[in-house]
Amino acid sequence: MADSPADGDGGTPGKSPASSKLDQLSREDMTKFVKKQMLMLQKSKVKIDELTKKMTELEASKSSGGDDAAQKDKIQKLEEELKTLEQEKADMLSAYQAVQQAQEQSISKFENLSWSFHGVLASCPRSPDSKPPT
Repeated sequence: MADSPADGDGGTPGKSPASSKLDQLSREDMTKFVKKQMLMLQKSKVKIDELTKKMTELEASKSSGGDDAAQKDKIQKLEEELKTLEQEKADMLSAYQAVQQAQEQSISKFENLSWSFHGVLASCPRSPDSKPPT
């Protein structure tokens, strides 16, 4: 009977360190600690309820066979939409490349015309009153 604490003092060697810390807390600190523990307990209960609800929903959706067919239909529709969008992307990319190529050809043609124009200007006789082109 010497091992069991009969008088409740915090210095007995058989107690765990956590309980000795609690024994040493003041009344206000103990109240704060208990309130904090209660809050954590309430949050845990809410989380457990949420997870239980999700679990029952998943089990219900798993057990119903109609959902598999609906999900397969949804997946098939999404795959078809993806293929359509990929085709549109390929079409847009080819159109963009065609526009880029036409723009490069226009730039090349403009440069050639510009050089030709400057060549014609250079070959024209100038009158003494005319100013050189800028």
